[in-house]
Amino acid sequence: MQPALGLAAFCVKMEIKMKIRNNKNKQRGAAAIEYAILAAAMSLIMLNFLGDDGDLTKAINETYEEVINRLESVQNKG
Repeated sequence: MQPALGLAAFCVKMEIKMKIRNNKNKQRGAAAIEYAILAAAMSLIMLNFLGDDGDLTKAINETYEEVINRLESVQNKG
């Protein structure tokens, strides 16, 4: 009976490790989204100060749209 208990304990231990690993991956994903939101907010602030007719503004707008599109595609997959 002892080996079966050892196997059960091993399975529980592995399940806990998998849950911890999955939680870390979720936290990384959340951090990436937070950074994307910060980048978008910073670009809008820069856009406000630099005007809306320069090359930098066009690059920021294109990048902002790309971030939005990628976030929407990830959201649609989930």
